[in-house]
Amino acid sequence: MKAKNTNIQSAIDYICSHSGFIGLDEEDFEFTCPNPTICIDKKGETLNEVVEAVMTEWKMLSLPKPSSAVLFIESRIITMADMGYINDSFKGFDNFKLGINCEEPDGAKVRLILIG
Repeated sequence: MKAKNTNIQSAIDYICSHSGFIGLDEEDFEFTCPNPTICIDKKGETLNEVVEAVMTEWKMLSLPKPSSAVLFIESRIITMADMGYINDSFKGFDNFKLGINCEEPDGAKVRLILIG
């Protein structure tokens, strides 16, 4: 799969380059989100801060909410309780795939990349 938008494809390539705790590959993107139109990539010091930044940018986009999405989380501080918060924050997709990399992202404690 090659996304039309180079920013989206760069994010997909980055995500697929990490094996992660729950890894994602090109097939995950092809099946879950074959025609992505948005890519929101945010970093911060806390999960709440980063989820809020992703949701704020998402609301500011003039595109309709995608029916399918892939969410990639990169952090060493995510807990099981955080996973429930993430799941609640990103409800409403017809098709959704989650990937987790348990490494600390460069320059932050948490990174979320939402592709839809």
